[in-house]
Amino acid sequence: MDANGDGIISDEDRQFMGSYTPKVTYGINGSFAYKNFDLSFSIQGVAGNKIFNGMKVMTYAARQGWNMSKDVLDAWNYNKNSDIPLISMSDSNGNFSTVSDFFLENGSYARLKNLTLGYTFPKTLFGNPASAPLLRAYLTGENLFTITNYSGMDPEVGNEGVDGGRYPVSRVFSVGVNLTF
Repeated sequence: MDANGDGIISDEDRQFMGSYTPKVTYGINGSFAYKNFDLSFSIQGVAGNKIFNGMKVMTYAARQGWNMSKDVLDAWNYNKNSDIPLISMSDSNGNFSTVSDFFLENGSYARLKNLTLGYTFPKTLFGNPASAPLLRAYLTGENLFTITNYSGMDPEVGNEGVDGGRYPVSRVFSVGVNLTF
């Protein structure tokens, strides 16, 4: 709701609330090699954006047949120090059925997108180094961890900054072998 209570959000209020468009989008890539080992990584993230946590709207309001978030147990009628407003079964006070900046959260994050550790076997392993194939074994992890203060499942929501509960990206581990003749 706007500061004046008239339903019209001023440009000043809009700037205060933020934008789903990040102020900074970044990526860092690197690779290192030592003797027969190699290590490469890729980190990406954004900073300075806001996300509307639609999952809070859906799981904080008491709706028939819907599960509620466990966070509502910490509502101020149970815990006086909580920042979660009073919850009623009918939401007659409109705390959770009215869209407000209560549902806006910092969407900044940094994610380790890829990490690969490899080992290249010596050519002498196959006898004659001049005609021996090149053998490399590796272990790769994708989406290993994300650093964020966002309370939803994944801060990389897209959808113009509205998190409607999209399932987060999967963590993937791969093992492989490269054989070059």
